[in-house]
Order: sequence, then C-alpha cells, then structure tokens
Amino acid sequence: NVNGKVQARMPVEEWFHVEIEAALGNNAPRVFKLVLTPKNTAPQTFRDLPISGKNFREVHWLGFSSTAAADTAFYLDNLQIKR
Repeated sequence: NVNGKVQARMPVEEWFHVEIEAALGNNAPRVFKLVLTPKNTAPQTFRDLPISGKNFREVHWLGFSSTAAADTAFYLDNLQIKR
C-alpha cells in the first residue's frame, strides 16, 4: 500500500521472494525499489516508491511485524542483508 493504493497482492500460504533496495545516507534519494516474485510467476517491480520517514537515513535495527486485524503467522527464510 503506497499513498492508499494497493501495489500488489501476494498468495496466501505460499512462498514468494521479496527484494527491497534503497540507497541510504544524508544525500540519498527518498525512494526505494521493491521486487515481488511469487512462485512460478514473473517478478513484479515497483520503482521510486517513497520512503515515508523524513529522518530515515541509516539502519540500526530491522524487525518484521504484521498489521493484520486477526491472528496471523509468516515465515522468513534465506534472509540476506547486503551493503
């Protein structure tokens, strides 16, 4: 969801690949790229998505949470963080 618009819908109870790329630092652009690849499906690429936090310039902590209204679970595998 970006600016109130749903960008993509991903399958339930299936693995899919998520790639997020963003330049960080004081002079970095305030946008990021998101690539979503469901199993046996072509990647969906979203470029120039806005970074919402005005002061977000570096990563000190990374967490995963759900905004679902009901009980839910999700699983992470093969997590890679690259510089």
